[in-house]
Amino acid sequence: MSLDAQAAQLLAGMAQGHDHSHDLDYRSDGGWARPGQTTQMDDILNASACLLALCKHLGTEFQGLTTRIANATGFLNDHLQRMDLAATIPVGFELLLPALLTLLEQEGVLLKFPAYEQLLAMREKKLARIDLDSLYSGSQSSILHSIEAFSGLLDFDRLRHQKIGGSIMASPSATAAYLMNLSTWDDEAEGYLHHVVAAGDGKGNGGVPSAFPSTNFEYAWVLATLLGNGFSEANLGASDIELARQILSGGFASGSGLLGLAPLVEPDADDTAKGLIAMAYLGRNISPERLISTYRVGDHFQTYAAERVPSITTNCNALMAICLSPQAEDHESVIIATTQFLCQNWRQDMNQFRDKWHISPFYPIMLLVQSLMHVLSLWSQSVLTAIPSRLLRDVLIVLIQALERLLQSQRADGSWEGKHEITAYAIISLSQIASLPVSIPLVTHIESCLDKGRTFLGQGLAKDMEPEHVWVEKVTYGSRNLRQSFILAALKCAISDEQAFSRIHDLLPRPLKAIMEPAAFFRQLPMFANIPKWVITAALIEGSLYTQTLREACLKVFPGSTTAKERHLAFGGSGFVVPPRR
Repeated sequence: MSLDAQAAQLLAGMAQGHDHSHDLDYRSDGGWARPGQTTQMDDILNASACLLALCKHLGTEFQGLTTRIANATGFLNDHLQRMDLAATIPVGFELLLPALLTLLEQEGVLLKFPAYEQLLAMREKKLARIDLDSLYSGSQSSILHSIEAFSGLLDFDRLRHQKIGGSIMASPSATAAYLMNLSTWDDEAEGYLHHVVAAGDGKGNGGVPSAFPSTNFEYAWVLATLLGNGFSEANLGASDIELARQILSGGFASGSGLLGLAPLVEPDADDTAKGLIAMAYLGRNISPERLISTYRVGDHFQTYAAERVPSITTNCNALMAICLSPQAEDHESVIIATTQFLCQNWRQDMNQFRDKWHISPFYPIMLLVQSLMHVLSLWSQSVLTAIPSRLLRDVLIVLIQALERLLQSQRADGSWEGKHEITAYAIISLSQIASLPVSIPLVTHIESCLDKGRTFLGQGLAKDMEPEHVWVEKVTYGSRNLRQSFILAALKCAISDEQAFSRIHDLLPRPLKAIMEPAAFFRQLPMFANIPKWVITAALIEGSLYTQTLREACLKVFPGSTTAKERHLAFGGSGFVVPPRR
């Protein structure tokens, strides 16, 4: 089956349901997880919740609970002792874990660990940003998604008006907590939970996702991914495209220009931005004004109002959405500020460039590459006229450094991290950066890496393969729809015409050919004898982009410096030619 046919089949199948995967298996070490697909935070939350359930049923007709409770307590205690709160923290973790620990203490399970006080401090900081009483007034809040953390703190009887299709903000666990804390049963909420168990990815086996449904989220991500990487509306099928367009248009209409993960669920910046991107590719441009006015805070976008740490990927998606808008030039100041925010985050520690919504660095790297490429494209087309040349050079530096990291991280089997979906992110990123004129000396090596990566991806095309748990919600999860869309996009995308970025040459200190001249000399040095040719080439390109910054710094120290005094800048293809001695 062709890639186009597989993409059309994917979109057609999305109308039949959603597929976030979350079911767990009991492990011999006393924990609960999907084999090979778990994180430290998953292990802790899963064990805490399951241990609490076992404690609640102790003394009932169920047999063997005492042994399992002992094993689970040991497992949980061991993992809590080693818990690293500097790692990626799932949604609501700083609220959910303290609540679970309190409930466990009430069951006689007392757990103390080195990060306990730090965890409580994070909880208090989060609570200081939340007005719980506002939940009774009728306004939606992202905190509703995690109200299981507020048993004993909220009057759940006063939250009936917050239901959407029987759920509390599309969260099965929040809805279950709501039911458990009501003084009078709610049949509609119970019906929602029955539907989740039956229609979710578990299909009745007990597996329940942390969010359901996720209609807008999946349509926006799948469409933006496919249409942004070589697929056309004709490839995907007119009727299914029209259905997707109606779903997203309806979401934006009901949200007054904003979008949530599902119909009628509180909007957020990430779903709004990705929805705007998808609609732009569908030829239905929606103004980004509401995105900017609602979610922009200082120099960045926040995903939700009470967000503790800004999301890199939300800011990348917001930047792309604005760049794809016909009104992009009207928002140049926002584009500049967001671009600066992203570049600064990359510079702070490019080796720890991660995002709260994903476990792999290659997802935020992909979105960073895509968003910065849009900025360069608009500048090359003279749509952006006020963007500083220094920032443009910073953008090029970030892209070259991202390219180097991608090339260095590929495994011998052609994959990145041994995962199909993550390999797809890397391939999409490489294809984008290879479209820049500065990448010309590296194209042969890039194409070789792309070929190896696509060979690896060919093994993961089967749609019934288990999705890799790489996305972060309350716990990590996977989606067959998203996984398939990224793999198909990676197999379809191509290196575009470099002429679209011809102005990039203006940012270089000298012609690219001249920058490459020292490469042969460096390769002859013994210290570089075992360094791959592409590494030296990439280093020369990257180094040349620092020339102007270095020159400006030198002139601050030695005012009035002349070209003749800049011999230290001449070597390495900097562009400052040393005049001959006279």
